[in-house]
Amino acid sequence: MAGQAALTPEAVNLLFTLLEQREPVLSGAAAELCAAESALLIEAGLLVPDGHDDVAVRPGDDDDVPVSLFWSDTLGGLAAFGPTAGPALVPRDHLLRRRVHMA
Repeated sequence: MAGQAALTPEAVNLLFTLLEQREPVLSGAAAELCAAESALLIEAGLLVPDGHDDVAVRPGDDDDVPVSLFWSDTLGGLAAFGPTAGPALVPRDHLLRRRVHMA
């Protein structure tokens, strides 16, 4: 980690929490909830890309139930539909899944 920011106790706690899982992966939506900690682990090379999720929590909805995604030519990407606001674009980084990578 020479030249990189030191891991905070919160980032180390996130890493340990992931390591306790059967599959040590972090969804893009979960990474956004702990953005600073995730960024430190990514910078340190401890979280690496591991595919994409095919469901997401709909942006702007208070309900945190995962919904299926669909391609929207109008919005220019994958979208989710919500009853209050209709279709909404889901940012790509919300779909990127990362896994713990330790040599």
